[in-house]
Amino acid sequence: KGDMLFCLAPYCKNEEYKNYFKNQSKYKIIDNGIIEKQIIPLHDMVQYAFEIKADEMIIPDVLGEYDITKNQRYKFLKKYYKEFKKRGIKLMSVIQGKNLEQYQKNFNELNKDNRIDVIGLPYRMNFLSDIGTYTDIYRMMSRYIFVKYVNSKYNKHKPIHLLGSNSIKEMLMLSKLHNVRSCDSKIISR
Repeated sequence: KGDMLFCLAPYCKNEEYKNYFKNQSKYKIIDNGIIEKQIIPLHDMVQYAFEIKADEMIIPDVLGEYDITKNQRYKFLKKYYKEFKKRGIKLMSVIQGKNLEQYQKNFNELNKDNRIDVIGLPYRMNFLSDIGTYTDIYRMMSRYIFVKYVNSKYNKHKPIHLLGSNSIKEMLMLSKLHNVRSCDSKIISR
């Protein structure tokens, strides 16, 4: 219902699903489906991005793994960056890490890399102390604190996309902060 569409590459194996995105004029972001645990070969994902004429693709990442995500990003950019640039497809990279220092380091790297257009913040940011069973509040506050931090540290930074949310309150809070461009969430469809 919004002004952006979020396509999960693994589901593009289904022609009806793929054709739905292919025939849409809204802004299209394609993701690798790591949360859905349906990873497909990178070459297939890239092909689907081209077939549906995606406006933006999320470079594959590994949840909580700063070094692995960084290595995957370098390999991806080395192999595919020129083709994406030629086709006018923007690239989003998601910060990953095990602690606040790794998230900060990753954000700084992505903000400096001219090949990256958008910085994604994962739904599962883990740097606050455990607050028990209040998982959604924990995740919401982690991202809120992180965005407030980067807005205070950088005079200018790239747009931020929030990957997933289970809280309308989080979306409202973060939408008021500088440079939070968008959020993909199933919450509205519930």
